[in-house]
Amino acid sequence: MKNKVCEYYNDTNGARVYLITGSRAFCKKWMRENLSIANELDDVIDNKTNAGVTMEVHDQDHVKVCDVIFMNEFNNDAKTLSTLFHEIFHVAVDILLPRNIPVDYHNNEPMAYLLSAMSQFFIEKTNILKYKTKGKRK
Repeated sequence: MKNKVCEYYNDTNGARVYLITGSRAFCKKWMRENLSIANELDDVIDNKTNAGVTMEVHDQDHVKVCDVIFMNEFNNDAKTLSTLFHEIFHVAVDILLPRNIPVDYHNNEPMAYLLSAMSQFFIEKTNILKYKTKGKRK
């Protein structure tokens, strides 16, 4: 999946998350044109060693605007799905902890619900679980 943006909004927590896939240039251009970003993200986006990266975006007043998940490679495979889940976990922590919602063994339902909601949303929006058949089934 190339050069695509999916926006997730969680009205319970007032959190906005963007999944951006495709080229690094597309990601940087889209973020500059669509988000009021103050933090410099070039080093993070240009890091070619990561399959995915999660970024907190802040405005000029250092107020968090949203989280962005960037994935340069986005294919219909287990590695992509695993990377997406890994990045969603980072976002969930970024959403819950600043709201003083503990993430621990005794209070794990908020994390579980948030992970489930974001995973389902991005799976449906990206159609990552589509499968290819090889020939006809008998």
